[in-house]
Amino acid sequence: MCGYLIWDAVPDHWHPAKSRIVVVSELGFRINFTVDPGAPGRWREAPWHNEIKALAVLGFQENRQVLVTVGNKVTALLPDREVELGVVGDNEVIVTGRRPDGTWGAAKVHKDDPRIADGGTTVPLG
Repeated sequence: MCGYLIWDAVPDHWHPAKSRIVVVSELGFRINFTVDPGAPGRWREAPWHNEIKALAVLGFQENRQVLVTVGNKVTALLPDREVELGVVGDNEVIVTGRRPDGTWGAAKVHKDDPRIADGGTTVPLG
């Protein structure tokens, strides 16, 4: 269900008819901003982009992923950058976390990849 309809604190500019973005909470640890393919760059405009980026910073403090999906392509928003993951298949999962140099990273891996059993800490993050 669209977050605009169930979250009281969401500002009016997030109404899907205005924003062309549907906000969905997934799996209890991910927020996905699904953008109308007819307006693919909408999420990069103000005020949406600034708010999505701020949410990415807050989300990572609570071990949450923040994603933007346009059509079938996914971008992971990290506190310090964005990672374009491309098409994420039904048999893939997204892993996010800190890289050895201290920056944030994201990757998609097969859902049966044994490296995700430890929380994905051994998955190389782009």
